[in-house]
Amino acid sequence: MEDLIEQAARELCKPAGDSDMFASGEAILRNHAEFVLRCHATWKKWHEEAVHQLLFHEGFLRRDKTHPVPGAKGFGEYNRAVWRRVNDTIVWSLLGAQRHRVKRLCLYRRRGDLSESNPDSAMAAVAEINAHPMSIALWNDATSCVDIGDLTVIDDGLRPVPRFIELKEGTVNEAICAVLLKDEGSRDAAINEFKNRLGKNAAQQLNRVLRQKRIADQALDLLIHEKGIDPLSGHEIHVEETAVEPTRYDESLADLLQTALVESKAIIECVDGCLWIFANADPNLERERAAERFAQLLAERLPGLSVPRLGQHPRWDRNRIRDLSAGVHYPMAMPLFLRKLPTSHIASLTYGRLMGNVLMYLDWNAFGQLIEKAGGVFAWGSKKDAGRARAMNPHVRPPLVSGRLPQIHVDGAVGSITDPNIIEMFFDGVTPWSMAQNTVHEMRRFVKQHRHPD
Repeated sequence: MEDLIEQAARELCKPAGDSDMFASGEAILRNHAEFVLRCHATWKKWHEEAVHQLLFHEGFLRRDKTHPVPGAKGFGEYNRAVWRRVNDTIVWSLLGAQRHRVKRLCLYRRRGDLSESNPDSAMAAVAEINAHPMSIALWNDATSCVDIGDLTVIDDGLRPVPRFIELKEGTVNEAICAVLLKDEGSRDAAINEFKNRLGKNAAQQLNRVLRQKRIADQALDLLIHEKGIDPLSGHEIHVEETAVEPTRYDESLADLLQTALVESKAIIECVDGCLWIFANADPNLERERAAERFAQLLAERLPGLSVPRLGQHPRWDRNRIRDLSAGVHYPMAMPLFLRKLPTSHIASLTYGRLMGNVLMYLDWNAFGQLIEKAGGVFAWGSKKDAGRARAMNPHVRPPLVSGRLPQIHVDGAVGSITDPNIIEMFFDGVTPWSMAQNTVHEMRRFVKQHRHPD
């Protein structure tokens, strides 16, 4: 499996291959049509393989229910997450690897079994579209990050504008589609007629579809216009360019991983004075003991700071050690296949010696010093502040660290680092320093835009 993932990483990193025709941006523009054709062929291949792997591991998990084996369930779920991330990589690539565009499609819905969603019908629809070289379709249930429609479709790769198709079968669904095709002036009458004719259960199904359509319309409006209502939080938002182009620590991480692998040892390094990374390739240091060793090293370097052991923390607590391989479980983390890491490292992190053996920890007090350096003020909120945060909707709740609320003060405004920001630092490879700079700048811009004239 490690070899297969390394092959996927290599081909998804360069989906058009290593031809001199695509050696530079200018060369790609000169050979744009051929570039698109080769990318599509690669993505279609790995989408099909990923769906095959997902169905296989679903069968593995079904068997485990009747013939349980210790650890099998966790490993099966991990494999499913890995192969969904292969499909997520294709989605990110189709959307220009722009995080804010992918985020518009993600509503964090729980994934069920593909085998219960009529895979033959879904993949037949995908195959029909994918028979056209310049078109590409993906089955959204096989991703972890697309919750709009059943299929993501790009009809012409030279003009990559996505659309989202619902696959509906049966008499009731045909009637629902007929209602949705009505213009606004006649839709209310059509809805009433539908409910009177088909009864309570059909009416509930129609209501679910209408609710899904409203959410999808909001998400697509944000995707196209980069402003509107966020369907997840209900807040009015708009997209703006960051003040500082985010820098990434992937090169340093690659050096750390290579040293650990070549010398077969465990080593620790720190990024920007606050993000600690521990890589273990020592065959004599098991994963459970490696986590204990990392916590011990942190305690030595950060005296007086309580560092919880891996897995020993409430779900809401962000004062935790993170496992880089666990990034497959976060729908909005950048897929590891798109990180600037050697493909051998990606394979090792996914299934090899480094799987579960690269651990990270953010020292919040040291991160606060970066906020201060960027021009803000870092402080811990009161117990009341933390209590109010605990009572908030989880989708908009600010992070809590050991029961405390980290706050950032800029020009009289109070803000916080968000969970997506934390994910970017741990799993996208964004440096804490560029995160601190952009956070302070965005808060300052917000204050300036909303300040009332005297």
